[in-house]
Amino acid sequence: MCSDALRHPKSAALYGRYGLGGWAQDLGKGCVGTVLNHNGSVNGYGSLMYSTPDGKTTMTASLTSGDAAVDAAKEFPKALNNLLKRVFCDGKTAN
Repeated sequence: MCSDALRHPKSAALYGRYGLGGWAQDLGKGCVGTVLNHNGSVNGYGSLMYSTPDGKTTMTASLTSGDAAVDAAKEFPKALNNLLKRVFCDGKTAN
């Protein structure tokens, strides 16, 4: 489990704050609070894992991309945010 002492103080990204191979992200008001996550990818494929620190709620997801009219890099952050809100914020989606 990542604690504040283990996270790099200047890290910030789409996935939260980084420390020891994992990320910690505060989902904000109305959600479960902080979730821990990790991701990985190779050309055309990505995977994600999110969990509450106690492991009570978890989510795994994958993304396959390739030659398509939709730019996955452009649409992915919005889709990820909506998925996180559905799983960790009582089913509410982001605006």
